[in-house]
Amino acid sequence: MALYNEGMNDSLIIEPAISTLDAAEHATQNMPEDALFSGIFKALTAENCDNLRAAITYARKYVQPAHTATQMRDVADCLTLLQGLDVDAETLAAAALTQLPLTASGQETNRLTTHCGAPVTALVQGIVRAGKAVMQAGLNEEAKSAQDIEVLRKMLLAMADDVRVVLVKLAQQVVLMRWLSKAPEATQMPAARQTRNLFAPLANRLGVFQIKWELEDYSFRYLDSARYKTIAALLDGKRAEREHYIAGVVAQLVAATSQAGITADVMGRPKHIYSIHKKMQSK
Repeated sequence: MALYNEGMNDSLIIEPAISTLDAAEHATQNMPEDALFSGIFKALTAENCDNLRAAITYARKYVQPAHTATQMRDVADCLTLLQGLDVDAETLAAAALTQLPLTASGQETNRLTTHCGAPVTALVQGIVRAGKAVMQAGLNEEAKSAQDIEVLRKMLLAMADDVRVVLVKLAQQVVLMRWLSKAPEATQMPAARQTRNLFAPLANRLGVFQIKWELEDYSFRYLDSARYKTIAALLDGKRAEREHYIAGVVAQLVAATSQAGITADVMGRPKHIYSIHKKMQSK
């Protein structure tokens, strides 16, 4: 994982976050690049594939060597999440570049623009500014008021004149929360509070529910692990199994309404663990 700051003199300062997991968890240095990103490349046009390859190649060239093995899996995971949101290739390229801690040479804006283009560089700068705002706000602290949190949410949406910036930050936060699953509690808790206070509500506001539920569940899992495990144990099957079941029910209802001459949109999604917890709290 990396945290990002905007530096002086029109350059991008990208600082590594605290590393707490065994590097073997993400060891992908021996995996060919095409194998790691093959699913992502398949969904792109030839031109967009070339543009994303250029960004990943640039990142590989300028990434701090100690982080190569531990970070490239995270890049692939982040891009897969974003591709599920149907973002464009520029967004994927910017996400790849901001997911990695680059060397001083890689942080130079002019060099980045030459290799990856002005639109990608502008997105990178927006993502960096958003990351800096989150870090300065200190939302990993317990004492922040609801008003302070809401002010930051609005500020992020306002300063990100391109909504793609916020989508990248949300996807990167999901990857971070997954990565923390085997981290010590002292590392999990601040990130979980930040996720609960800022990122999950932002995902909800933007209607990105596939990211919202994962952020909410991970933050709940880290902040109240006993209650999380109790609810998880009571659920029948994994989320994928429940999604499959609901998809089958939706298909049956669509067929039935169509046969009856009724035009209707039928939708459904399984309750996730945090939403079940909230419902239990309200009763």
